[in-house]
Amino acid sequence: MLVISLGISLFQKADLGVGPYDYLALGLRDHLHFQYFACRIFTDSLCAIAAYLLGGLIGIGTLLCALCLGPVTQFFDRTVSSKVMPG
Repeated sequence: MLVISLGISLFQKADLGVGPYDYLALGLRDHLHFQYFACRIFTDSLCAIAAYLLGGLIGIGTLLCALCLGPVTQFFDRTVSSKVMPG
């Protein structure tokens, strides 16, 4: 999860465009003025709940990513990505 979060942080900071799913959290952050980690937890959890309701399996990895990907990505935004790619 650390590598995924670092990759997300660097990719978003590079401003080369993001996919629709990644933009959900960024759009909520920009329009509702919540912190990124809260928006990411909300969108990831909402998608996990939808998957479960549609018959998908939800394991510990899914829950871990849904609850931790946002905070860890925001940590890398502040500590690594902003120093590597100031902008």
